[in-house]
Amino acid sequence: VPRPEHVQIKVFDLLGKELKTILNECRQAGNYELEFDASDLSIGVYFCRMISNSFSDTKKLILLR
Repeated sequence: VPRPEHVQIKVFDLLGKELKTILNECRQAGNYELEFDASDLSIGVYFCRMISNSFSDTKKLILLR
């Protein structure tokens, strides 16, 4: 996060349905790591989207057991 701002990280299924919100809060500038508990999700492909005031990116996740 380049400067203090509101950050959201959400997980979606292949159809675009929002499944989880991992983070939804204001963060100070800096680098962060988060743990994501996917124990209630089945194996498959998901998308993780990070949105802030100055940045937006989506990454594909593959969940294996």
